[in-house]
Amino acid sequence: MGNKTLSFKGNHKEIGEQIGEQYKKWGKKEVYIAPYANSYYPEQLKIYQKWFPQFIEYLEGVVKAMNISKDKVLTSYLTGFLSSSHTKPFSQCSALAFKNGGGVFVGRNYDWVESSEKISSLLNYEFTDNSANNFTAITDMATWKIGKPVPQHDFVIMTDDAWNNKGLYISLNGAPGKNANIGMCVTHVIQCVVEQCTTTKEAIKLISQLPINQTKIFTIADKSGDLAVVEKSLEKGCFIRKSNEMIFTTNHYNHPKLILENLSIFADIPFHATFGRYHYLEYNLLKNKDYLDLDKILSLLTKPPVQQNWRGVDNGDTVTIWTYGLNLTTGKYKIIFAPILREKEIINN
Repeated sequence: MGNKTLSFKGNHKEIGEQIGEQYKKWGKKEVYIAPYANSYYPEQLKIYQKWFPQFIEYLEGVVKAMNISKDKVLTSYLTGFLSSSHTKPFSQCSALAFKNGGGVFVGRNYDWVESSEKISSLLNYEFTDNSANNFTAITDMATWKIGKPVPQHDFVIMTDDAWNNKGLYISLNGAPGKNANIGMCVTHVIQCVVEQCTTTKEAIKLISQLPINQTKIFTIADKSGDLAVVEKSLEKGCFIRKSNEMIFTTNHYNHPKLILENLSIFADIPFHATFGRYHYLEYNLLKNKDYLDLDKILSLLTKPPVQQNWRGVDNGDTVTIWTYGLNLTTGKYKIIFAPILREKEIINN
């Protein structure tokens, strides 16, 4: 399965250069320009200049390394997710966070298209100019094609799950509702939050303010044990669930002001797994929370109903791409990439 860890060090522009060099090693010679990108770009640029200007600096590094025009690179990376977002399948994913005598823990299954199963990687970002928090993340290489492999030259490094050196964690789950709106890419939101915030409170405030392009559910936790789920609907608004003991989420809403939006799930997929996965996590945490550690979290997450294995277009093309347990108190983690395959790869620290 190859090298599963990519590490970058420097300021934002220097890290962008390093990522651009990695793209060249993968054979990338051009960038994708989405349909109608030019009509989206001016507004998108304003959003990023206001909320995440460091990402523009990062893209300037990509420009330098790849020797592609700045206009092309910025247009691609600030708009490429807008036109395609409505074509992506309704994702799965399960996340939990809790506190016990061993620390503050996070557990996570990331479920996505089979094409990302063998290519997903761990990322380490170290900023030498103190312009951002150092962080660890996981990327699915931005694969979205259904039922077909993705060549290396199409890989795009994005942060799907992340945690920083200050003990803040954030990840996202798919949710019912409107997509493809103008706004920041949700994986860029993850990176923005993990770079700029140190606590759950700060992260909630920033996510509540950020204009995003997709309806999503975010799981947030910090090492103090402040746990939250942010259910951000583009149509209904942003609603927060909080706990200092345990919290969990799958792909439906649980905030009282959003629960009726779940009816759309039954209309689209009457037997969607989100409800079974949610109650599986709920009952197991109620019973076993005080005894869980990294290995027991993995045992909990690597079996049905939370582990997904729906291969092929006819079955929905959704498999569990990675599973992990993370202790925010100690910084220790254990990640299983491609947990369903014989050639699974385990990374821990």
